[in-house]
Amino acid sequence: MHELVPGSDIVVAPTAAWIQTLHVDLVGRLPDRRTLVRWIASRRAATHRELARELLQSEEYGRAQIAALYRSLLDRDGDPDSVAAWARSLQSGIALQDVIASICDGFEYKANHPGGPAFVESLYQRLLRRASDPEGRTASLAALQQRSSTLAVIRGFLRSSEYCSQRVTELYVGLLGRDPEPAALAEQSLALMQGAPLQQIALDLVASDEYIARAVHRKAEVDLLARGDRASDPAALAASRVRDPDTDVLALVGGDPRAALQRLMQRHGRAVYRYCRTALGDAVLADDVHQQVFIEAFRDLPRFAARSTLRTWLFGIARHRVLDAAKRRRRARAHLEVAAGADLADPRPSARDGLDDAELQTALATGLAALAEPIRAAVLLRYQQGLTYEEMAEICGEKAGTLQARVSRALRKLRDRIEGQLVQ
Repeated sequence: MHELVPGSDIVVAPTAAWIQTLHVDLVGRLPDRRTLVRWIASRRAATHRELARELLQSEEYGRAQIAALYRSLLDRDGDPDSVAAWARSLQSGIALQDVIASICDGFEYKANHPGGPAFVESLYQRLLRRASDPEGRTASLAALQQRSSTLAVIRGFLRSSEYCSQRVTELYVGLLGRDPEPAALAEQSLALMQGAPLQQIALDLVASDEYIARAVHRKAEVDLLARGDRASDPAALAASRVRDPDTDVLALVGGDPRAALQRLMQRHGRAVYRYCRTALGDAVLADDVHQQVFIEAFRDLPRFAARSTLRTWLFGIARHRVLDAAKRRRRARAHLEVAAGADLADPRPSARDGLDDAELQTALATGLAALAEPIRAAVLLRYQQGLTYEEMAEICGEKAGTLQARVSRALRKLRDRIEGQLVQ
């Protein structure tokens, strides 16, 4: 049966506008015309809630959520097999929080944040999106020292009042365009703290009378998005931003740009620094460039056009500043007649990197340092930051195929160089 309008006997059937808005909000894009027609024709007896539940249990929704998690937690794109496997887990009914916990408890995440203090601080930054407080950090470290599992510590974050309140608020802002009322925030935060999946809160909101009514008012935005006219209309631009995992940062730009910058640095600052450090082979210079990147981002955030994700835009800035710094360094060294061999970075792995095979890493660092800056930048964007060739093309202003060929040639050179060093 279809829903009834509250206080009346008028039946409200799911409309094309609601279905389109639902797809934009949950999977980040409009349904194609064939999918839209199929949904309307084959589900005439379905309610809003039944249709929304079907989309929330779809592979498309699962893939969109997992892709966003890889970027926010691991600073890279997920490989297709892993994304597909996690998406199937969501389809089977696993809570989104459980997937987050598993990723944070995985080898790669722990390798990116080695040691108890770094691991705990990362959970504050990635999950609560703020720096740790002394009391909370001490309690988490004490739990690890008392042999609590890292998974138990992660779940403590995911079921905290702070985390659950943040997620409920984000869903309200993203789906209803407003903050939740105190009573609703308390009730739904408590449900998350007790183990309810995030998908359940999303389902309740998108099947609500408020969301259904709002979809009608957003029809103009969705129509503009369908015509690809985002850049010419601010409302349509706002609608398209739901696809960006950093949409909450964009929401802060107009009212509190400093808070937007702080959140951007918390999420991507470490990844940008790693890229600068490896590309330049100089920790001091990398630190200077890292600061330049975020100063420039702070200046230009109000003019961000949303033609790419914020992360891709940020790495575009980083690439240009790295190339500028490398050019200045070359000119300075040429002026001082420094020997050419001094250009190479110290290939020894630092203790902070937590490397397992120092000999291999030394050979790799030396090989990377010997590549020309544009080639080295392409390799790092692809394999250190996990960007797709299409995202790299946006950053570098070159064709994806050109970059793919460049990276392929560079990998062959690196392989030959590494094999030559390791057999010596």
